[in-house]
Formats: sequence, structure tokens, C-alpha cells
Amino acid sequence: MIKVVTQILWFFQGLFTRMGVDFDRMLAIVTVKLTVDNRIDRSGRGKKNTSNALMRQGILLGICGPIFFLTGIASGAFGVSLLLFQSYLFLMLLMSFMMEYSRILFDGNDNHILRHLPVNSKTILVARLVSMLVYMFFLSGCMSVIPLVIVCFWKGVMSGAFFIISVFLNTIFTLLFANVIYLVVMRFISVEKFQRVMSYVQVVLIAGVALSYQLVGQLIYNIQLDMFQPGTWMYFTPPCYFMSLTVMVKQPTGPALLLALIGVGLVVVLGYITVAYLAPYFAAKVGVLNSYSPVSKKHKGGKEGWLYGLARVFGRSPMQVTGFVLGWRMTRDNLKFRQGVLPMMIYTMFLAVFFLYQGRQEETGGIVYYMPLYMMAMISIGIQMNMSITDKGNLFWLYRSKPLVRPGALILGCFKALFVKYYLPAYVLLCGIFIVMLDWVILPDLLFILVVSTLVSYIYLWFSGMLFPFSKEKSSMDSGRNMLRVIVLMLMLALVGGTHVLAMRLSWFGIWGAIVVISFLVFLMEFVICRVSWRKVISNY
Repeated sequence: MIKVVTQILWFFQGLFTRMGVDFDRMLAIVTVKLTVDNRIDRSGRGKKNTSNALMRQGILLGICGPIFFLTGIASGAFGVSLLLFQSYLFLMLLMSFMMEYSRILFDGNDNHILRHLPVNSKTILVARLVSMLVYMFFLSGCMSVIPLVIVCFWKGVMSGAFFIISVFLNTIFTLLFANVIYLVVMRFISVEKFQRVMSYVQVVLIAGVALSYQLVGQLIYNIQLDMFQPGTWMYFTPPCYFMSLTVMVKQPTGPALLLALIGVGLVVVLGYITVAYLAPYFAAKVGVLNSYSPVSKKHKGGKEGWLYGLARVFGRSPMQVTGFVLGWRMTRDNLKFRQGVLPMMIYTMFLAVFFLYQGRQEETGGIVYYMPLYMMAMISIGIQMNMSITDKGNLFWLYRSKPLVRPGALILGCFKALFVKYYLPAYVLLCGIFIVMLDWVILPDLLFILVVSTLVSYIYLWFSGMLFPFSKEKSSMDSGRNMLRVIVLMLMLALVGGTHVLAMRLSWFGIWGAIVVISFLVFLMEFVICRVSWRKVISNY
């Protein structure tokens, strides 16, 4: 793959050179970054497993892409199907950048070396953008394979060619758009405030993306696309620009051509602004940002009696209590952890509110009504995805140097702390809304969903690697594995939802019997996790 990327980049050597980028050095940086990601994966699993993880992610997106496209085809209009696909592609890539690939932009591992070499700021920034584009092109390409075949058979090969061009332009636009937001904030905000401001900006963007996901799916069927007299809103909607690139092959109208030119022009303008105006400030500020350590607030030990009391309530052994206190303290001033978890919480809460609104049209008390509560399990998964991630290198040696007989108990205690700190408050808040709407009669159902979410979280913790808190650097391939695990989780929740329906039909004692059974499985999983061997833990580093 690396050879293919370098050969493609040679075709654009003149363009990079005109932008003030040292092409040879940029190509060397990109090659090294891709080689490191492809061979090391920072887990010791080797090249084969890393490539398999990326391929599995591609297969998953290859399944999701046709779903979005065929959903639009159900409306009977070619333009609507293209708009729906381009919209979800834009939102998916934007979400992936903010939650996964933005780490590459501010990665400090190579910055200490590059700052002392004769490499200008434009070259460093463009090299990082190209590295991100390689992965994002792979995602969008896999997502577009089957829709491309459909477009070729439906509208001809020429339409298919413009379709794949529009997909890649959409990918570049999304990356540059998100990148400009980050760099503009970096340009005008001091280093001391940058991380905190970006955490708020990221939460707002995630909330907007979550809302857009639902609005696109709801409004797409009410849209009448007229490429001869397009609505004013189309000129302010990026997916419409790239949709027009394909539509204009069969409908070469003036407005369609104008929309397509706007899309291409925006890609050029954003690229120029990024390289010409924002890049000069990038390398210097990233260097300061990576060396800057925010001052942590001092907390007096005498005021933490409540924390130990809370730990003893949820921890069933001294080692779990230790892990609980450790996890709670380590996330107290951990801004990067909150940046990873809060977007997932906001996204899940938006989806929950949306489904709750939609559930009013369903039978009161039906299983669809409880979908928001089942979806809260995504918060728990978000906690586990970020619980072990650090940018301080591999810190596994720190835990291994301690005489821990049962490492699983410490890991479980840490997860319980984060589960109580982030998941339970959101779940209790949503339960309060349900009780107000449906009365106290649904209390058994709420308890059932809570124990089910706990069980699913424990199962995910077991299969996700059993990693110590904040002890491993994140690999660019981890997103593929995380995505696959989330899909499996959703399938498990669907299966449990069927069990919920069955229990509800067995009169009042059915749901209480199910609660007892699931609670027993929860305690069984705790027993299994606490007795995990060092061999299993070591194999994940």
C-alpha cells in the first residue's frame, strides 16, 4: 500500500512544490509514518494482524455504504440517493476525524525530531494531512465500492467516474474543513487555553453531527431536488456540491455546474488557507502544546473520605477498591480523556432524545420505547475505548513492576469508577424522564436494562484486551477494531432486547426472573475478570 501511495503522490509533485512544500522531505515523512503504523501497531501483534484490522474495518464500511445509498434509492430519485450518501459520508468522516484521526494532527512523537531538522512548517503539516488522507480515502473508498457499481449500471460508466471523483473530493473537503477549525482555534488561542477550548468546540461539533445524522434521515424524503431551479439551501450545503458532480453528467444544467464548481473551489480555497496562512503557526505551537503540561489542582486527602466510601460500595475486594480510587483520580484532571468520552456521551444523549421523541408514535411501554436506554451502553463502550489510552508512551512496565497477584481486579475496579462517574448519572437522568412519562410501573424494566448494560460492558471489557488505565499509546488501526466491537455489541443488545420482550410477556414475574438471571451472569463475569492471568494482559501490549 505504501508504494502505491508514494507513486500517486509523485503525480502531484508540481502542486506540492507550488504550495511551498518540500516534496522529497514530505514524501519521506509520509512513508515513515505509514510504515510505522503498518508494521508496529504499538502492540507487538505484527503487520499481519494490523492489516487484517484495517481490512475488517473496510469490509464493515463496505456494508454500511450500500445501506445509505439504497435507503435513498427507496425514494425513487437518483439525486436524493446521491445526496443521502454524500451527506452520511461527510458526517461519518467528520466524526472519524474528530474522534480518531485528529490525534495524528497533534501527534508529538515525531515533532521532537522534526523541529530540529531543516523541514519547514508547511511540509510538516501537509505530511500529516496526507497521512490522514490515506486512511480516510480508504474508508470512503470501501464505503463507495457497491454504490459505484450501482451508479455505473444505473446511469452509465461516465456517471460512475464522476461519482468516485466526487467521493474523493468530499473526503478532502471534510478533512480540510475539520482541520481549518482546529488550526484557526490554534492560531488565535493561547496554548494554555487551547486544549480546554478545543474540548468545548469538539463537544459542540459532535452534538451538531449527531443532530445532523437524524435530520438527514428524516428530511431526505421530503426534499424535492430540482437541478434547474435548486433551492437556496443547496448553495450552503456541502454534500449538494459533490452530489451535483455526478448529477450534471445526465443533467448538465447551469445550477448543477455552478454547485459542482463551488465544491471544487472550496476544496482549493481551504487547502490554500491551510497551507499558506495556518501552516506557519502550526509546528511552533504544536511543539509548545506537546511540551505544555497543565497545572493540576491540588486535592487534600482529608476531603476524599467519600471517595473511599463510594469505592467500598462498588468494590468487592481491596484490589478493586484500589483500582476504583486510582481510576477516579486519574480522570479528575485528564482533559484528553474527557475529550474522548464527552463527545460519545453527547452523541448518545442526542440519539436517545431523538428515539424518545420517535417512540411517542409507538405503543406505550413497547420495546422501541426503551431503545434510548439500551443505546446508553455506547457511553460505557466509549469509556473503555479511552480508559487505556495515553500519549506518554507504553506505561505497562509501571503496573508490571507492582506485585499484583490479580491484575484483573485492579482493571475492573478502575472501570467501575468510570462507569459510576460517567455512565450512571446519564442513565439515572434518562430514567427520571421515563418515569415521569410512564410512571413507576416501568421500574423493573429500567433495572433490567441497567443490569444488561453492566453485563454487556463486562463482556466488552473482557474481549477488548483487559488493559491497565492510561498505559498504552493509541494506534491508527485501533479504530477498526473498536468499530467491529461496537457492531458486535449492537447485535448483542438486539438479542437482549428480544429477551426483554419475552420477559415482558411472561407477566410481572418474568422481568424479575430475568433480572435475577442477568445479575447472576454479572457476578460470574466479575469472577472471571478478577481471575484473569498476567499472560492475557501481557498479550495485549
